[in-house]
Formats: sequence, structure tokens, C-alpha cells
Amino acid sequence: MSDASRVPATDSQRKSPVLDAFTYSLAKLPMLWVLALLLIVVTVMYPGFWMIGNVTNLITQNVGLILCAIGMTYVMIAGGFDLSVGAIYAAGAVTYVSMDGAAPVGIAVLASVLVGGVFGLANGVLINRVGVNPFVATLGTSSVFIGLMTLYAGANVKFSVSPEYSFLGTHRIGGLIPLSNVIVIVILVIAAVILAKTTYGRSVYAIGGSQEAARLTGIRVGVVSGSTFVLIGLLAALGGVFVASQLGTAQPNFVGNMTLDAIAVVIIGGTSLLGGEGAMWRTAVGCAILMIITNLFSSLNLEPALQMVFKGLIVVVAVAVDVITRKRSARA
Repeated sequence: MSDASRVPATDSQRKSPVLDAFTYSLAKLPMLWVLALLLIVVTVMYPGFWMIGNVTNLITQNVGLILCAIGMTYVMIAGGFDLSVGAIYAAGAVTYVSMDGAAPVGIAVLASVLVGGVFGLANGVLINRVGVNPFVATLGTSSVFIGLMTLYAGANVKFSVSPEYSFLGTHRIGGLIPLSNVIVIVILVIAAVILAKTTYGRSVYAIGGSQEAARLTGIRVGVVSGSTFVLIGLLAALGGVFVASQLGTAQPNFVGNMTLDAIAVVIIGGTSLLGGEGAMWRTAVGCAILMIITNLFSSLNLEPALQMVFKGLIVVVAVAVDVITRKRSARA
């Protein structure tokens, strides 16, 4: 085709790279805009929010949530779901506290994490070997795990632990930086690298996109999918260990809102409920959003019941946005 036959693009046809980037980020990454808005709000309302001590404490208070959310990210990208994460989190906490005075801290941590891993393995077997739906399987095992921990703990619930057992949750490096924060950030970075840069991570995405297609490429779908449930079990139990170490106590009903919050931050971050899409950095953004919102609720003395209402609405809106976005992409 000669130059003469080319029709110059009109102004309406020309696209600005800046405008394209803006449109893409607005449509595809709405959580970044939400986070930016929240940061502006808290900066205006609470100028001292950005003090190092406040930010550090915010992370410390949510170490358990961050660890549970890391595991949930793997599970959901692989197309799974885990409603037992809160129960496993409580199991890790109860196991850790119960071993105070009976075993060294290292053994207690290992035992607690292994309990979480075994519970996660049970979920993986039920879902990938027996074929039970993830929602049904983990809803049932959640009750089982809490019941087992109640039987295990009995009436001997401790309300304080020795200094050795509180070290993980309360020690500050150089008197400034909480040890728990450093550990959880390192785990977050490692989990992000594994998910984004390794064969295992690519397998997780492939399974979430299409199990049949993944199977045809040679991926052991059952093994990889099951391993994500083991992973979330290990991380949730470790989260329980940190929180029990901070508080000095743990009970089987330690679950609280952990399951809802862990699911919420992953969905808010943009990981799809249908699997195959998401990223660890998105979960980090989701964590930041929920932590800031929770902090604002507390500052405004909002009733816990209303906090639950707002959190539930946030999850519903996030899921609705995901569904609408996928439908539009399918039509395009």
C-alpha cells in the first residue's frame, strides 16, 4: 500500500498513552483507586496516621490476617475456596499455647504449623480425591476442626504464656521493628515470587483457568490443587501462633471474623472467585484497604455489628465487579 492511500488518523482516532493507562487502571485496577482515596481520607482526618509507630502497629495487629490471605490467594487462583481457614488459624493458636511449659518454643511452633498442614491436607484430599465441592467440604471441616480443638483444649485454657512463648509476637528488633512484621513481610515476598516466577506458580494459574487444559499439558491437577490447601493450612496455623504469642492466650472459638476477612482482602484485591486470575501484590493492596477501613471504623467508634455489615457489603460489591468485568470481557 502506498503512502498516498493511507488515511491520516483523525483526532478522535488518535489515542493518548496516558489516557489509555488511566482508562486501563480505572477499569482493571479499581482497588488502587479505592486505596488512594482511603489514604487521602485518613491523611486528612488523622494527620498522625503515617507515624512509623502507627503503621507498624497496624501491621502487627493484622499479622494473622496477612498470613491467612497469602494462603487464600493461592487457593482461589487455583479455583478453590476455603471456609475453614479461621478454624485452622484457631487450631494453630490453641496448639501453640497448650504446649507452653511442655516443649521448647521451636517445637511448639513446628507442631502448631504441622497441625495446620494436616488439616489443610484433609481438605485437599476431600476436594481433589473424593470430589467434594470446596464450599461444602471446608464448611464441614471447619466445624470438625473447631470441635477437635475444643476436645483437645478441654477446660485447660491458658490466659497467659511464658516470656519465651510470647517472644515471637512481642519482640522488637532493635526495640523498634516487630519481629512478627519482618517475618510476615518476608513470607509475603517469597510467596509473591513463587506465584509469579516459578513453574509451580504457573501451574496454579493454569489450574484455575481450566483444569482440563492444565491436565492436558501434563500438570498434576490434584497434587497442585491439594498443595494449595496444605499451604493455606500451614500459613493460617502460623498466623494463629503469632497472634497467640501476642495475646498470651487462645481458645477454640478464636475464629472470630478471620474467614470472612481473609476472603474479603483477596477478593477486594482483585483475585477472581472463578480462579485463574490474581496476584500477591493485589492481595497486599486488599489487606491495606481492609486494615485502613477497620482502623477508621475503630477511630469512629463504629459498632462491631455495623462493621460486619460494611465488610459484607464490600465483599458483595467486589464480587459483583468481578462478575461484571468478566461478562464484559467475554462479550468483547
